[in-house]
Amino acid sequence: MTKTANLFEDAVLADPWDFYAERHAAGIEIEEHPEQNMFVVYSHALCSEAAARAKDFSSEFGAQMDPSDEEIDAIMAQGWKFEHTLLTTDAPIHTRNRKLVNLAFSMPRVNAIEDDMRKKAIELIESLPDSGSCDFVHAFAVPLPVSMIAQQIGLEDDPERVKRWSNSGVDRFSQKISRE
Repeated sequence: MTKTANLFEDAVLADPWDFYAERHAAGIEIEEHPEQNMFVVYSHALCSEAAARAKDFSSEFGAQMDPSDEEIDAIMAQGWKFEHTLLTTDAPIHTRNRKLVNLAFSMPRVNAIEDDMRKKAIELIESLPDSGSCDFVHAFAVPLPVSMIAQQIGLEDDPERVKRWSNSGVDRFSQKISRE
């Protein structure tokens, strides 16, 4: 057991299964995290209820990602304006964005790129070390979908950029990024 009180600790985020088991065994279904201005819901029934009550349990937490520091505000103003994503919106914006994403990953579209996916999967498998061991997530599980997403958005020659952008967004969202 983790004996940890916070889901957002690095060790728990890296491997949350013992933490979840501990919460379930203790009968904990919901926890408030005021420092992140959020609740964490652990039961399926409550997750379903919360998802159906966007007015009370909104996904529009983009404002929490915004800096509250004049120097950071000035730096952020030089880049792209924050846009809501599937992760940070409720209906109707979420519904509209999801429809657009679904088009790119519909069954006909996925079937159309199946050969590219197979080719990339084979390339990644053939690049695995001969030693018989590797970090599978780093060597295969991340590069395959990132490469396919990069291809879909016109950056097939630069999947590292797509991954860097994704990591930067997650870092900002997690509120675990340092001021520097």
